[in-house]
Amino acid sequence: MGFVIQIPYSDPRRIETAVGVDLGISTFAALSDGGFIPSLRAARKAERRVRIAQRALSRKKRGSRGRRRARARAARCHAQTARRRREHLHQASARLVRDYDAVAVEKLNVKGLARSALAKDVHDASWGKFISLLRYKAEKAGVRLIEVDCRDTTQDCSRCGTKVPKGLAVRQHDCPSCGLSIDRDLNAARNILNRAGVGPGLRNVAGCGMRADENLGSHPCAVQ
Repeated sequence: MGFVIQIPYSDPRRIETAVGVDLGISTFAALSDGGFIPSLRAARKAERRVRIAQRALSRKKRGSRGRRRARARAARCHAQTARRRREHLHQASARLVRDYDAVAVEKLNVKGLARSALAKDVHDASWGKFISLLRYKAEKAGVRLIEVDCRDTTQDCSRCGTKVPKGLAVRQHDCPSCGLSIDRDLNAARNILNRAGVGPGLRNVAGCGMRADENLGSHPCAVQ
């Protein structure tokens, strides 16, 4: 016999606050309104403890009581790392759903990134798990989650749209066309919000390098 469980979902919220979210390594997420979510790097921080536990395990005789104890210690280290990462992802996704009515993120090929040179950091950040949690919590809370094309969000200027090529080591976006100079992750987060098409007039959208006297409706940051 099967059981059916009904999970209550909220009606869609009226969109008054929206945010673009740029996921990263050094900072877990940069937000288009200038906020950020710090990186946990659970595995990196636990590396030494895990390495010591694994080394102790390898020195124990197979089948011995000491090896069983060493295996249990190593397992606890891995479990603690996983628990810290899981708590961080839950807190980060809950914060976004609580503070915003619409959340825009990049549609990332996480599996592809996990095979790149950044594989260890991508696995530690758990972007795929984060997006899954965010999707579930947003639907439950009536928050609109929008996934946008991830191409050139870092390279394009969020004010005028000019492509400004930059390598991974360059942490500042300096546009030669319109003069916008901001952190590259903030620029990417604003591009993500721009592509979401949630529309102008929201309280935290006007931070795209605009002056107070500019016409929002005709500005490149305003999605028609």
